[in-house]
Amino acid sequence: MRENYINQLFCILLLCCLGCNQETPQIRVVTERMDENTYLFRWEVLPPMKGSVTIYSSLDPTSFDYSQHPVETDILNGSIQIPVTNKEDRYFFLLKFNNSCAKEVASRFAFSDALLNLRDIGGYANKEEKNIKWGKIYRSGNIDVPKKEKDIRVINQMQLKTIIDFKEEKEKNYKDSSLNSAKTINIPIPDLLTPDIIDMVIEGKMKKGDVILYMQEKYLEMYEHADFYFKPMFDILLDTANYPLLITSTRGKDRTGFAIALIMTAIGVPDETIIEDYLLSGKHINATKYKSLIKNLTWEEQEAMTSLLNPQEKVIDMVRERIIYDYGSTDKFLEKKLQLDKAKRKKLKALLLY
Repeated sequence: MRENYINQLFCILLLCCLGCNQETPQIRVVTERMDENTYLFRWEVLPPMKGSVTIYSSLDPTSFDYSQHPVETDILNGSIQIPVTNKEDRYFFLLKFNNSCAKEVASRFAFSDALLNLRDIGGYANKEEKNIKWGKIYRSGNIDVPKKEKDIRVINQMQLKTIIDFKEEKEKNYKDSSLNSAKTINIPIPDLLTPDIIDMVIEGKMKKGDVILYMQEKYLEMYEHADFYFKPMFDILLDTANYPLLITSTRGKDRTGFAIALIMTAIGVPDETIIEDYLLSGKHINATKYKSLIKNLTWEEQEAMTSLLNPQEKVIDMVRERIIYDYGSTDKFLEKKLQLDKAKRKKLKALLLY
């Protein structure tokens, strides 16, 4: 159980200190949920400085009550564990170093047994050292599943206004009322992991190399039809009334991963960070439903199936290379293919960054 919580990682952030002068040290913070009731904070300050770090908690990333009794410790301690009162809630934290340098942090993944690969894309820094706001955009796998009370609590805490769903109609086999308060906008994109492809892997007709080539082909199809699939998504993102929002597909890996990579590119997140987030899906996709198939496969077939189920860096790299080849830069691709000009990107940054 403890392993599951440690895997609910964390955000690693470079603090862009608010109200601090240019001589302020760089402060690196790691936040990790150790178990149901405890968060661990670790920080590194370079060059070292003396003073105190004050930590406030909230269930709402846009509002912290400064009248509450905060947790305080010496900066030189370098770490602290903080208990929380309700294990089923997701907490956001505001750290103030010497009461001036401030930054929000949170665990990236939400605790939900039913909602596959559910996480917040907040906290990532762009090239201008501005960070994505917490609680604005969530990403996940299939949400059309039976939910327990604690899963519904997770959903309610997200306060979703909009759901962008990339699933095709044939992928939807369940519906409940737990998400009725959010507006669902369906932008169907063909799924990569179809029954036919799974059968080909099981029958030994596709090896690992074949799977990678197949995924590259499907990602190129998404790229070639990006104006049809993702321009409507950006129109939704440019409307402040649509936040907080969730972007979802069956596993939250390929279609959702492609969409999140485009969003991060549009607001100036570095390529290495985009890859880091894309690959996180490999740690949080529950492959239990495929275990009965995988255990009877040969080693080569298991390798192919694993490649199909997990995100592949080669695939997302190939799309980036194709963009550069076709357009010369990602900026020109966003402007020409998705009609995302400088004014729209400036507005998007204002909505998503601080």
